Amino acid sequence: MQPTVISLFCGVGGLDLGFNKAGYKVIWGIDINKDSCFSHRAWSDTEIRNEDIRSINKLEIPDSDVIVGSVPVNSFSRTYSTKYGEEKKNYIDIVIDIIEFKSPKAFLLEVNKFEFKDDLLRKYILRFNTIGYDVSYKLLNTKDYSIAQHKERLILVGCKSEFNTLFQFPKIHSNLVTVREAIKDLGFIDHKDRFYISENALQKSLSRWNGIKKLDLDSLSPSINGVTKLIREDLYQHIGKHCTIAWQEAAAIQSFPKDIYFYGSLNSKFRQIANAFPPQLAYYLAHELLQIFKKDKKTSYINESFDNSSDSVSVNQLNSSIIFHQDTSLESDELLVVNNLEKNTDKLTEAESFIHQIKSLPRGNGTANNYHELIFQCLNYIFIDSFKRGRSEVQLNNGRKRADIVFDNYATTGFFAHVKDGYQVFCPRIFIECKNYSSDPSNPEVDQLLGRLGNRVGQLGILICREVQDTEKLMNRCKDALYQSGSYIFFLTDKDIIELLRFKEASDEESILEYLSLLWDKLTLNN
Repeated sequence: MQPTVISLFCGVGGLDLGFNKAGYKVIWGIDINKDSCFSHRAWSDTEIRNEDIRSINKLEIPDSDVIVGSVPVNSFSRTYSTKYGEEKKNYIDIVIDIIEFKSPKAFLLEVNKFEFKDDLLRKYILRFNTIGYDVSYKLLNTKDYSIAQHKERLILVGCKSEFNTLFQFPKIHSNLVTVREAIKDLGFIDHKDRFYISENALQKSLSRWNGIKKLDLDSLSPSINGVTKLIREDLYQHIGKHCTIAWQEAAAIQSFPKDIYFYGSLNSKFRQIANAFPPQLAYYLAHELLQIFKKDKKTSYINESFDNSSDSVSVNQLNSSIIFHQDTSLESDELLVVNNLEKNTDKLTEAESFIHQIKSLPRGNGTANNYHELIFQCLNYIFIDSFKRGRSEVQLNNGRKRADIVFDNYATTGFFAHVKDGYQVFCPRIFIECKNYSSDPSNPEVDQLLGRLGNRVGQLGILICREVQDTEKLMNRCKDALYQSGSYIFFLTDKDIIELLRFKEASDEESILEYLSLLWDKLTLNN
């Protein structure tokens, strides 16, 4: 008998395709996007519900052996209405509630790698432990599984503790598949299935990142996402225009079969493909999970499972000293900088030097000015193409107020251009307050920054602090400021600055955009 699957946030069904191929039967799915549901129904006989998962009655969800899903970014809302009253939860909490209620044999979830790390990852693994699941997790790269794309995905797999067997992630493939190999069998593609790029826009991309990248057919594709347009230069001589890959090519790069059709506008098709889980990777994961269902041998010892890449760890509910993956831990990376490089600071790169200083600087009033200056230099480095005329200790309102840092926003690409042009936020200047506290910033700090903003000077501010323990409380205060005044304030911690420094050092402007957009969504989405 085929194991059955329930698919949460199913989208077009990338996970479901892979599980079907591995021998499972996907019996039910739910997604809020109408076009994605149409696309899913076109290839499957699964019951697909086009609804908001937050309003679904758990009794309507059928029983299954496995629950899968790609969990969206956790946008905390104050309250939302359900059939049972008002609740306050994010998506992962809702998923855990469903898993606890339905009690499947196993689950497989993709979560956002930027959100689920360190203490938050530990928190949710412990929650899964308490409801009876042993959890393995790993940061996978699609290129390692014969998919023509470089994209990392954080995967959590939980199995009922009664199995006494921990999930083993599939072994990495030795062969890399190129874009040319992935798209070679597609045949004729209509010109309407591509976007066309002006010469001016293309030339800008040659000098710096602006959402357009040239695609090398004989290499891996960059991440397929909703931001970057991938240019096929090889077609210019045939059609006389610069054009992107077609949606069919994007789907093939994501490992979708060529007979899968996507419904909706061209933008919608690309968005569905970008948000989808690669079916081929889903198949390999599903196949490994199936081996657990076939086993009946029990083990009484704790198993820490590492593959050849030494980059996964399994967490057993019975183990009182839970071990977490150190290679992707921010604390581990920070210690590497402090311990290994401290004695050779003259050999540090600019980004490493900033990270070293952030980790070494004590907290408190005595070093507040040092922290302000350090953050000023870090922001200059990270946003060199966006921020100009940076100045510190700026006097406002004839000296009655003071801003720690002010930058003029000259961004034409990236996050601050997206906020300005896409969201129409008035932000010719970016106002920044730095707090070198050992405790969380509170209402007075948000109010202080809010007092610097206005319709004449700009409506975007950033509160930078050493760390935040109660992120939900501070985020809700920033949301209050937005609803009350129309001004946007979001906060960054030392960990955020370190992450952005690493992206900048790697010239990874896409990850900077994605990282900040994630924070922006937390502030502006209240759904």
